[in-house]
Amino acid sequence: MENKKGENHMDFVKLIEAIKDKKNIEALATEEAKKKLLIYLNDNILPAARQIADEYIAKLNDQSKTESGWLMFRDSVFIPTVIKIGLYLFEHSTRIMIEKTK
Repeated sequence: MENKKGENHMDFVKLIEAIKDKKNIEALATEEAKKKLLIYLNDNILPAARQIADEYIAKLNDQSKTESGWLMFRDSVFIPTVIKIGLYLFEHSTRIMIEKTK
């Protein structure tokens, strides 16, 4: 599996398999393995989470059209904002940690 930068993440998958077999737990704690994990999360998991979040937020916005008061606020503002902020913080944090990891 390749990320946007063309880097191969098969090594990370092999590490996970080794850990499942109770082997080489130390290999996951290396700086290189941590960086690969962060890159994998940022390049693969985050886009999937954004897609799910966009669909969910669109559904909430549709539902909010038939609601009023606090329920309308919940579905049109509060929940979408919490989700967007969470995704932003996740992306921003992982990018910083990727840059800082040796």
